[in-house]
Amino acid sequence: MDVPLTIHVSAGAIGLIAGAAALVLGKGSAGHKQAGYIFVTAMIVMAIPGGIISYTGGKTFDALSSLLTCYMVLTGWIAFKPTTKPVLVGLMCMAGVCFAGYLSLELYALIANVRATDAPAGAGYIFATVLALALLGDYKRLRRPYPHRQAKIRHLWRMNFGLLVATVSFFGARPHLFPSWAQASGLLLLLAFAPILVMAYWRFRLMGSE
Repeated sequence: MDVPLTIHVSAGAIGLIAGAAALVLGKGSAGHKQAGYIFVTAMIVMAIPGGIISYTGGKTFDALSSLLTCYMVLTGWIAFKPTTKPVLVGLMCMAGVCFAGYLSLELYALIANVRATDAPAGAGYIFATVLALALLGDYKRLRRPYPHRQAKIRHLWRMNFGLLVATVSFFGARPHLFPSWAQASGLLLLLAFAPILVMAYWRFRLMGSE
């Protein structure tokens, strides 16, 4: 597992840096697009070995989250691109597997009173809800192309959710990697959930263009 773990950690670090760069660079600029491309690539490279490590280690929830990350960043990336139906349907099938997996884990915990994951209770329901909303959006896109403003919203929340998975996994789940003052100050919590604040900010900005 040394090589997959090294790839996973290295790609995750690159993804965090590229994601932060995409947030601060001018939207639609060449720098923003380049940072976004690096971010998507890094997140995919991070998620694949991470999913393998999680699955072989019995962490099914984390393995599903790897698929979720791939789905969110890929559908966010193609928001402004002409996409064939088979590609989108394939991504939706992957999301459907994740949706069923999250609900199965939560139902197993409810019936057997044994959690097969170290994720917080109810996390599977939250992720399944996110997937349901994303799948609904994909279904609508299959029927007709999105207007440009809706494509922006689609791109915004899916990319930021992918970044959220990375920030929570790094800043939220591994506080021991940081000095005690950072753990006590609440800085790590802020960094972990910063993508949600960014999503809210840009959604508010886009409301003005409606």
